[in-house]
Amino acid sequence: MVIGVLKEIKKNENRVALIPVGVELLKANGHEVLVEKDAGRGSGFQDEDYRRAGATIIAEAAKIYREAEMIMKVKEPLPAEYPLLRAGQIVFTYFHFAASRELTEAVIKSKCIAIAYETVQTENKALPLLIPMSEVAGRLSIQEGAKCLEKLQGGVGILLGGVPGVEPAQVVILGGGVVGSNAAKIAAGFGARVTILDLSLDRLRYLDDVMPKNVQTVMSNPANIRKAIAQADLVIGGVLIPGAKAPHLITREMLSLMKKGSVIVDVAVDQGGCVETIHPTTHDNPTYEVDGIVHYAVANMPGAVPMTSTFALTNATLPYAIQLANLGYPEAVRKSQALAYGVNIAHGMVTTRAWPRPSICPTRRWKKRWHDHGDHLNSASANPTAARDPVGFFHLQPFAPAWWAPGGHGQTLAGHLLASPPSLPETRWHTIPVSLGDRVVLGENQNSSRPAAGMVLLLHGLGGQADSPYMVRVAQKFVQQGWTVFRLNHRGAGQGRGLAKWLYHAGRSEDLRPVIQFCVERAPHQPLIVIGFSLSGNMLLKYLAEQGGATPPNLAGALAVSAPIKLALSAAAISRRRNSLYEARFLRLLQQTLAERAADFPDFPRVQLPPKRTLVGFDQSVTAPLGGFASAEDYYQKCSAHQLLDTIRTPVLLLAAADDPFVPRATYADLPRNPRLQMLLTRSGGHMGFIAAGRTPCGDRRWLDYALYHHARAMCQAAAATGQMA
Repeated sequence: MVIGVLKEIKKNENRVALIPVGVELLKANGHEVLVEKDAGRGSGFQDEDYRRAGATIIAEAAKIYREAEMIMKVKEPLPAEYPLLRAGQIVFTYFHFAASRELTEAVIKSKCIAIAYETVQTENKALPLLIPMSEVAGRLSIQEGAKCLEKLQGGVGILLGGVPGVEPAQVVILGGGVVGSNAAKIAAGFGARVTILDLSLDRLRYLDDVMPKNVQTVMSNPANIRKAIAQADLVIGGVLIPGAKAPHLITREMLSLMKKGSVIVDVAVDQGGCVETIHPTTHDNPTYEVDGIVHYAVANMPGAVPMTSTFALTNATLPYAIQLANLGYPEAVRKSQALAYGVNIAHGMVTTRAWPRPSICPTRRWKKRWHDHGDHLNSASANPTAARDPVGFFHLQPFAPAWWAPGGHGQTLAGHLLASPPSLPETRWHTIPVSLGDRVVLGENQNSSRPAAGMVLLLHGLGGQADSPYMVRVAQKFVQQGWTVFRLNHRGAGQGRGLAKWLYHAGRSEDLRPVIQFCVERAPHQPLIVIGFSLSGNMLLKYLAEQGGATPPNLAGALAVSAPIKLALSAAAISRRRNSLYEARFLRLLQQTLAERAADFPDFPRVQLPPKRTLVGFDQSVTAPLGGFASAEDYYQKCSAHQLLDTIRTPVLLLAAADDPFVPRATYADLPRNPRLQMLLTRSGGHMGFIAAGRTPCGDRRWLDYALYHHARAMCQAAAATGQMA
């Protein structure tokens, strides 16, 4: 692999991502290393040092971006570098995407593979590439804070450790993680009185055991924070929610509680800061005042001590860089869970769930503040769910049914009768040949105003069509977020009337082969999710089982909603008296289909319906003989997907409700042990109902739509993170 090491262009950033001994080790593993001219000078390394280790010195950063398969940096790419990022190129550096929307969108657009130092995470939840810079920043925060307390720097004029007969300064540290504990060590060593606030009692107990007597620990809550900062001369902000924006623990109003001339050093500024009044500064102009309080907010604090920081950083990053170079991106993230956590964006897809993001629909607004950022954040103080996941989207909200839609029948009927949006505009229709000389029609909808997020294929249930309200409703939610949506009309349905002589049924899995192939060929490098509703859920699962591992590489996953995967069980359930309303509706739609076929195709076989109209009777008299089955029982046995689930090799989620009126809970009682298969069985929800008690992050009560979008995105993220989309 060709590895490129760049000179940092962020102001006063003197660190370098790779030292000469790292070049030597990469060369020993058979890799080529390109180093930009003077990249290591700020850390004490000359170009000749890199040459002796085997690197090629390149004068222009643009050439390195063009030739290198993996870029190694310390800081995030700046706007001047955005156009240089290439699709498929690995960029291994600190990113802190949660603090910069501009950076996030630029990296998504570039389709590079962004592996962030700060989110590489080991099995014990440690952040090995963030810890070294957190240690440096934590210790440096006291050094800089002590300087800021001097009168000539705008501070109150107090010596951190005091002198005999004079009280020392009071230091308050928000967060007892790596930043906080390192800051406490140095402050205590100076002789200051130190208070550490953290949410974890276990962490506080540990710190109480290991810290000297002039350090006290206090549980973090708003009241204790207010009390502590009112007494503080120096406040250190060291809050970490891995990969996400830091919460504001100190608001603008709370500054009035603090002493004039006291100092805040917000180490969390690289992730937006834990102080509402903070904004990033530079080493040239590190401080500013708000309401008489000195704010120190340098976003790349470790850059001030590059000799220490570079060695500390490269000691940690080099083993992972060698692993990436030796194995390549897809294999490396498959073998290393730690590296997989580090993949934030790949091939234009966001692959991490850690950042806060807006809700998926414009009906719920989420106000974001985007800031410049750094790389030293590490603490364990704040953990409010709202800061991590403000709308509950990236951690699926459980389904709570609306009180006015009780039970399976109430949910099913409410889901069918509640108003849905009008038809989607600007649908492009495609005709696709299938078996027996028939053709099906596929609708395509795009949102050209947003970057392409992926593709989703929707398959309607029995008696439905591409323009069925639930198909249009779900399609709209995906289209709004930049997805390309395909809606299939099965044989003869909707706009496909007159193009197919033969009926579709639960076993027509062969129809999906050309349809899915058409979709993937439209955008071979975008992930595709297929969603099958009701009867189509069974058809979809049967297709996946028959294909095994031969599905298209960008088929990232599938979802089957209320799928009758044991056809005989569902046929018997719908024929019960309490389900007569549903059976009558299905029979009416099926008889209408027969009438249309007879009108459109004079040679369509004449069938004799039984006197007692039941769905089982229809399958016995029509579906089975026209589909080539000996009987309804033979049709149910051969086409039920349940018996085939163990052969599926594509990630699949089965989503159903235990109170579904005609897909009984027993349908899912004995699923095979297939690691690719997941089951989400809610207590209530009916058949494709799932009407929630309150609004979901989509802005309405349609929990089903919310859950489908949630899992579709998760499947795409997983595919990108594991290299499936490489």
